[in-house]
Amino acid sequence: MIHACDIIEDVAVAYGFNNVDRSPPATSCIAEQFGLNKLCDLLREGIAEAGFTECLTFALCSRDDIATRLKRDIADVRAVHVANPKTLEFQVESLSHT
Repeated sequence: MIHACDIIEDVAVAYGFNNVDRSPPATSCIAEQFGLNKLCDLLREGIAEAGFTECLTFALCSRDDIATRLKRDIADVRAVHVANPKTLEFQVESLSHT
């Protein structure tokens, strides 16, 4: 389980989705897709049709990866530092590799 919604989903499956009473939401709103996300979706589709493959990688890495192992001073590396990282492998997001 990663999120609380995973527990809720498991309970709903066990209880049975057809046993849940349907009711209209208390409020309603009209929404639209964020412009940048819409553009990215259009670009992603066109690029995939052109034969390219999309690859998403972890942007976070350890301080050792971008400083010590590259023999650079951490103060000279443009990066966003995570204040309380869960693991030592995901402490910093490097903004440039130059």
